[in-house]
Amino acid sequence: MIKQIFSLLTLLVISVVAVEWHVLEFDTAANQQFIGLSGDMVVPPLPRAATYYLWPGLEDDTGVFQPVLDGRSGSWWIGTGWCCGDPSLAWGSGFGVEQGDTVHFNMVKNDTTNLWDTSLSVSSKGLYAQTSFPLADKNLNRATFAIELYDVGWDFGPLKFQNIVMTADGSNTGFCNNQPGNLYGSTNYTISATNAITGNSFVSCNIDYLTLENAQ
Repeated sequence: MIKQIFSLLTLLVISVVAVEWHVLEFDTAANQQFIGLSGDMVVPPLPRAATYYLWPGLEDDTGVFQPVLDGRSGSWWIGTGWCCGDPSLAWGSGFGVEQGDTVHFNMVKNDTTNLWDTSLSVSSKGLYAQTSFPLADKNLNRATFAIELYDVGWDFGPLKFQNIVMTADGSNTGFCNNQPGNLYGSTNYTISATNAITGNSFVSCNIDYLTLENAQ
């Protein structure tokens, strides 16, 4: 009986997946939402085939809208999708990238079509992917820059974002002027000065660079 219990416990331990999150968050004020997010992500080294998910994104309490750099195959691949709640949507188109590539991402709410239009590109290689998602009813009130790891550590060096533009409706600049939330206090990061520009019923927040440096 003891041997059977030990075997069961061993199986339970083996089945546990180690999950590690490193996340910086920019939250809008109440009754305010993001209507656009763009920037550049510099592709880091990929040490091995493992579940590395590196992404910027926009989220609410039902899911996250995200272009994800995925290392599971042993080569980096990036594509945009909606995870992991209602509605259930097919993942968008994407392409393979390599260490040192700069991927430009652009996510914008299209009031004419009532869709979110997204594009990914690496201009130096002529790579481009575009997908639209029926998410206009979502109140995407958080912009996120994340490293999501399963059974692997942060062993690829810094994750660099550049030329970031976060756009929200309304006139409240708090999401830009305040420091980002640091989930679990788990991330050392560097950020340039932010610059909020107020327009006609929108606020754009410009950040020259945001780098997730290493685990804290």
